[in-house]
Amino acid sequence: GYYFDEGESTNNLERLIELCKAGEIDLVMTESMTCLDRNLSVVVSIIDEMTALPKPVGIYFRELSLYTLDSFCQYTLKVLSTIAQNE
Repeated sequence: GYYFDEGESTNNLERLIELCKAGEIDLVMTESMTCLDRNLSVVVSIIDEMTALPKPVGIYFRELSLYTLDSFCQYTLKVLSTIAQNE
């Protein structure tokens, strides 16, 4: 099945996370990180939560061509998070 947010951004984020935890979603595709949240540290915590699930859920950010279940992505996110924290 598919879950579409119809461009409502974070309005339905809680519902999306619930569906991921229930095992109903195994891949989230979004345009950019800011579609999940404007705060990068919140995005990183969502990614951590999704990858720690018994059945990990990957998130693909089209704008950056990053897939969160890829080890390179984990490194890139740590760098981006550090930069954001310094700002």
